[in-house]
Amino acid sequence: MNQTKTVLEQVSALADGQLQGDEFAAVVGQLAVESELRAAWQTYHLVGDVLRSGGHAPCSDSNVFLSRMQRRLAAEPVLALVPTPVEAVGAPIAPIAPAVVEAANEPVFRWKLVAGAASLAAAAAIGWTWIGGGSAAPAGAQLAQQQAPA
Repeated sequence: MNQTKTVLEQVSALADGQLQGDEFAAVVGQLAVESELRAAWQTYHLVGDVLRSGGHAPCSDSNVFLSRMQRRLAAEPVLALVPTPVEAVGAPIAPIAPAVVEAANEPVFRWKLVAGAASLAAAAAIGWTWIGGGSAAPAGAQLAQQQAPA
């Protein structure tokens, strides 16, 4: 099956003009011997001609096609599916309960406590600076004093 598929692919490549050298010679030699490959060659060229022509053959007998298809389907044997019992091997498996995983930013009491402590620390720092800042030196630039040499 694989070999046939490969040969048909090579015939298709030959029809597309993609084979050269030894591959070209080998496929042409096989075309001269095997009628099945010649039929595939003709089919590939016919398909190529139809695709390149731009105009496709109109389907005028769709009712005829449909009736032929219905006759062929009616002639096919009906396959009945017989259910086969399935036996469990091994111990029964208990259903697994889904694990509850909390998100990292879940509104938990400890985060509220940390946020409250941070707010209190910020308010204390601002208050301490405001209250204790009145007696400090002026906020200008402080320069080093130069001492006179002795």
